[in-house]
Amino acid sequence: MTLLLPEHSSNSAEDHWIPLSDLMTGLMMMFLVVAIVFMVKVNKEAKRAEAQALIVSTQAAKLKSIALAYSDIRGQIYEDLFQTFRNDLPGWHAVLTRDLSIKFEEPSVQFDTGLSAIKPDFVKILNSFFPRYAKILSASKFKDEIEEVRIEGHTSSIWKGQSPELAYYENMRLSQDRTRAVLQYVLD
Repeated sequence: MTLLLPEHSSNSAEDHWIPLSDLMTGLMMMFLVVAIVFMVKVNKEAKRAEAQALIVSTQAAKLKSIALAYSDIRGQIYEDLFQTFRNDLPGWHAVLTRDLSIKFEEPSVQFDTGLSAIKPDFVKILNSFFPRYAKILSASKFKDEIEEVRIEGHTSSIWKGQSPELAYYENMRLSQDRTRAVLQYVLD
């Protein structure tokens, strides 16, 4: 007597593992592809960030160089102005500030109240001051570095019997007239 067993009876319990392992292998391959794509993208972004960091670093170095040159020129101008005017500033009631402003602080020497005509004592100060000032600023070491020279005129904010608005306009007019008077005098 022969006993016949169904085909695959011993293998039927394990047959489902082969398709399941193929599925898992496929999923693993997909995750691997996604991971590689992600790593490539991160690598490209890192290289782009490095290139931008290099550009920023180069620009920062240029800006630092410009700032140092600017500071150095300002320092040199200040020193030249200070050496030239240090003995005169107290008698003129003037100060030289680090921002390179020279402020004449005695208004009674400069102008009469409410007027824009330059007083004789201020004419003497300007005659002594301006030629030496212009010589320093037009020196070859500064000539190409200076973009502007400002002359500002200031006035009192007290105008008797006038509204605040009218006082403001009168102050503005007088300030501009005084500035124009000084500019015209030194240019003449």
